[in-house]
Formats: sequence, structure tokens, C-alpha cells
Amino acid sequence: MPLTFPLSYAEFLAVLPISSITMECPEVVEISQTAGAEVLLDEIGNRYWQGVINLGRMQRHEKREAQVLVDAVRSASGSFFASDISQSFPQNDPTGSGLSGATPKISSLPADKRLIGLSGLPSGYTLRRGDYLSFTYLSNPTRYALHRVVDATVTANGSGVTADFEVMPHIQPGAATNTSVELVRPFCKAIILPDSVQPGRTNRFIHEGMSFGFMQTLR
Repeated sequence: MPLTFPLSYAEFLAVLPISSITMECPEVVEISQTAGAEVLLDEIGNRYWQGVINLGRMQRHEKREAQVLVDAVRSASGSFFASDISQSFPQNDPTGSGLSGATPKISSLPADKRLIGLSGLPSGYTLRRGDYLSFTYLSNPTRYALHRVVDATVTANGSGVTADFEVMPHIQPGAATNTSVELVRPFCKAIILPDSVQPGRTNRFIHEGMSFGFMQTLR
């Protein structure tokens, strides 16, 4: 049966024998300097998630399975849901069980695009700086936003609603209130970067050194 892209966490990341992952959202700035030695920075584009996934040591049959899956996703039409598997859950809820039965949603989108508010959380539920959240916006194509909490702590009140808090990167146009929010394995849509796949090496029994880079895509 043909693969349907983007591949879900269960279809791609959960299947690969990942040993490590890096995930960052680098700045997109232009730097200039005046005659008076003043350094000026100017944002020239949106920030997108990118990173590198390293696979661990594999037996030869495991290598074959991993390689063909990676090769399928690195095609021009391939994509997958990228998630920081080292931080799959909020720090104060390391199994995600505290969200059982909850339906987090966007409650507020102030004019300041750094800010967002959530509702539908358990009373007293707390997010901490560095926790991830994700949601979809727009359509044709659907876009997948992934953000990290900047505030030191964000705590839901007795009604499960938070105050507005800062996230990075900035919220993009098209985000809407009442949209469902993922706090367990938050993700964005990503592609494998061309020419980034390192096939690794095989000895008599073991294969190691396979890796690839990825980058968020909005298409």
C-alpha cells in the first residue's frame, strides 16, 4: 500500500532506531554596521525548525528497513511530522497523563504575535519555559505550527484558562482561536534536506553512522 505523506510519528520517527536528535529554530537576520560602528540587526524572514537525526547501531536487517523508509521520505513528495523526541511531554507532566480527558485549545491571539493564550487545560496545569506546543492553521495546504514556551511558568486557572504568554517563533497569520493544541509530542511538518543523508557504514554484523537533516515546510 503506498505511503501517504506526511508520515505520522508512529509511521516514521517511532519506527527508526534514533540515538539522538537536534532541533532548533535559527534566526533569519541581516547584519550591517554604520560608519559610527553601530551594529544593526534586521529580521529578513520567518524562522523555521530544522535539525539532524542520528540513528543508532543497527543489525543489517534493521539497516535495510530504516534505509528504505528514509529513502522514501527523501523523495520530492515526501514529508513527515517532526517532533523533538527528547522532549515529548511538558516538563511538569513527563508522561502526559495529566492531560487525560483535556482538550487544549487556543483561547487568545493578541495583536502581539509573540503571545498566545490557551483554554481546555486541567485546573492548575503548568507549562514551563522550553515546553513545546503545536497546532494547525489555514488550509490547502494545512500548515503545522510548532512553538516553545518562553515564559518561566504558565499556569491554568480554575477554569483551565491561561493568561497570554510568550512563545517562539512568532505566531503566523492564519492562526485562529478555538483551534486544538497538541501538548503531547507536538510536531511540525518537515522534509529531509537534499544531500543531507549520511548512509553510514556496515561491518560484518553491525551498521552505524546513518543520519539525515530535516527542515520544517509549510507546503
